[in-house]
Amino acid sequence: MARTSQLRYPDTRKGEVVEDYFGTKVPDPYRWLEDDNSDETKAWVEAQNKVTFAYLEGIPERAAIKACMTDLMDFERLNSDIKEMRRRNRSLGLTVGALAAGQIIALLVILNLLGTVRTVIVPPSINKSFWVIRDKASSEYLEQMASFIAWLVLDVTPSSIDWKKDMLLGYVESDQYGALKTRQEVEAERLKRINATTVFAPQQLVPSEDAQNVVVRGRLRTLVNGFETANEAKAYLVEFSYSGARMHLKTFKEIPNASK
Repeated sequence: MARTSQLRYPDTRKGEVVEDYFGTKVPDPYRWLEDDNSDETKAWVEAQNKVTFAYLEGIPERAAIKACMTDLMDFERLNSDIKEMRRRNRSLGLTVGALAAGQIIALLVILNLLGTVRTVIVPPSINKSFWVIRDKASSEYLEQMASFIAWLVLDVTPSSIDWKKDMLLGYVESDQYGALKTRQEVEAERLKRINATTVFAPQQLVPSEDAQNVVVRGRLRTLVNGFETANEAKAYLVEFSYSGARMHLKTFKEIPNASK
């Protein structure tokens, strides 16, 4: 406030211009300042600027503020910096991409040397110990898998058969896939059409490690609209192949129900 009180502003001449607006006199003493090309106006502006800049230059923080504003308003330099950052980012992206490609190629080479990548698919629950070798699985594992496959094929409702069919097909050998898929789709359509449910209760499992198959015996109940229409003793042959650390379903078919 002390500095402001010491300011000495230039004198501003008052003219004698008076406008008459519908009988009302309106003085306009500074009309002459509207002529910014006149020598008098230019001299007045120059005198005002001397007072203004003298005050501004006396502000201690002015240099720092000016430097900050200049840096912020330097669009050309900022644009150049942004372009440089983008160029570096592109270069970095190319480098990372090349490294990633190299890693993938190296991984593929290693996998090729080690052999095919394999996925092991097992029943959802294992309650017995078992063993597997290159092309065979133990009786215990065959029993577990056969029970699981029988559940997928025989224990179905109109609402669950499609889901179980899709799960079943994940175990089927490629050369049997089409035939089994068609058979299960036909069965799904039949059950939905008559609103039927089948329930299978396993009673006997007869595995063969040499043949890699299991005979599954039990009772198959059929219910249509909630009423039991059949309750029969059934037997099924479930054949597997074991390779690539994975159990494959070769055959699932009904056989005569004769005890061995």
